[in-house]
Amino acid sequence: MLLKDTEAYWNDVMADTTQIDIPDELFENIIKASIMYLLATTRHYPESEHLAPWAAAWVYGPIENEAQVVIRGMDLMNRSDFSRQCLDYYLSLYNDAGALTTGYTLMGTGWNLWTIAEHYRLTRNRDWFGRNIPKIAKACEWITKQCRKTKAFDVHGNKVPEYGLFPPGVTGD
Repeated sequence: MLLKDTEAYWNDVMADTTQIDIPDELFENIIKASIMYLLATTRHYPESEHLAPWAAAWVYGPIENEAQVVIRGMDLMNRSDFSRQCLDYYLSLYNDAGALTTGYTLMGTGWNLWTIAEHYRLTRNRDWFGRNIPKIAKACEWITKQCRKTKAFDVHGNKVPEYGLFPPGVTGD
């Protein structure tokens, strides 16, 4: 009875997820199990409706670099509400300057903006996107300011190799 109840529960949870049918049953089950794992390990913040996807749930929390691929993957699997709630979580972490970091990397800002763009491309959710334009614009301005820091010239007046690139810093592993 418990097995049937558990199967019924997960079948209900997965009903809105993109259905896959591939010849390799093991690989198909790995994909399905991965989606279930992400749904089970993502932290929910009821007071805000935010979701925080913990990429390595037993080791560390929802760091900004690893979570973006989770969000995008779930969007591609037709879990747009999940993705939106995760994006809302990260948007709530942007600092006053416009940067996103959980203390691990600064590259998360760019990854998050890319994921936001992909989410919009897939969902065309204009209301959600419109509500977040001020934070998105501020993040774009922050990135532009960071890239200005490397716009330097060598002693001969030539652009340095890193001209216009994001400055050095923690980028992830």
